[in-house]
Amino acid sequence: MSCTIDHLRVDLIATVRQAFTDARGVRCRVGDSGLIRHLGVEWPRQEIVIEWERDGARERLYFPLAGREGPGNGRMRSYFDVTEPPPPPPPPRPQRRAPPLPDLAASPVTEPGRYDEGFARVRALVARARFAEAEVQLRALLTGPDPGGCRLEQTAAQMVEVAVAHAFDPNDAIYAWARDRAVQLWYAWGSQATSGGEGAARLPSIEAAEARLAACDAQRG
Repeated sequence: MSCTIDHLRVDLIATVRQAFTDARGVRCRVGDSGLIRHLGVEWPRQEIVIEWERDGARERLYFPLAGREGPGNGRMRSYFDVTEPPPPPPPPRPQRRAPPLPDLAASPVTEPGRYDEGFARVRALVARARFAEAEVQLRALLTGPDPGGCRLEQTAAQMVEVAVAHAFDPNDAIYAWARDRAVQLWYAWGSQATSGGEGAARLPSIEAAEARLAACDAQRG
């Protein structure tokens, strides 16, 4: 089990400020440095143990617990300076690349029974940054009776997928439009709740969609 001894603790970089030799004959010179991986006391042998990682290898240093000279409890500051390790590098950003263009039907789809074809046309228009036409097609899909808002919920979810697909499109306007439209559709669906209880029940779906889009935002930087 790791502990803290003076100013030393696990996950700090320790740098030798005064040369010493440990109880096993390991010599450390001024300027030697390593990342502390373990720090503790081996009670049966009455020894302090420092395990650090330096030059790509792990090494253990031992010091008598009752020792009066060299590194030990109450004397570590005289022998080691400590610093925080540098933060890990950020993950590489995905390359900007437009997804393949889907086929585009020439004429708007207005028949209620052809929803899938209609949304495919929305997807194709958005991919081409033809937002005004995409909006016309969206409104055609959402016109008419929609008991329980099922079609609106489906469209909101699918528009999130469109936004995610274009998160790294070289044309930023495509992601921005699809993202904003997805959020608008989700909130429109939420506003159709007929009671406070129903509104509360719909909220997790809206929050999940926003969280997914926020993750895309973070990746885009």
